[in-house]
Amino acid sequence: MWLYVTNTVWFETFILINIVLIGAATGLDLDNNGRPEPLDSVNALVSEVSAFTTAVFTVECVVKLVAEGHYPMRYFTDPENGHFNKLDFAIVVGSFAFMVREMRANEGALASLECFHWQLE
Repeated sequence: MWLYVTNTVWFETFILINIVLIGAATGLDLDNNGRPEPLDSVNALVSEVSAFTTAVFTVECVVKLVAEGHYPMRYFTDPENGHFNKLDFAIVVGSFAFMVREMRANEGALASLECFHWQLE
């Protein structure tokens, strides 16, 4: 069943639309950050698009791995799509690494504010 889903036109079209979407968001982000005063609304939009497409690509990887049944390594070694699947998987892992780094950076800022809060009391 899952193998059928991954080979449908609508599934592949949805993935391609998300590739175009993240490409447009990246271009918008580069343009916005090149400005003297970047717009917060653009940064927020790019962040939301990034989170959405990361979720979509993660689901794509999981569905394709599940579609391989008892041979999940075939996802990486398939003669036709194996190289693209490796690239997709690396991008998903990299996206999660960036998200964790960003959360840790924000966590540090919040922890600093909490320490400041305790000092005020």
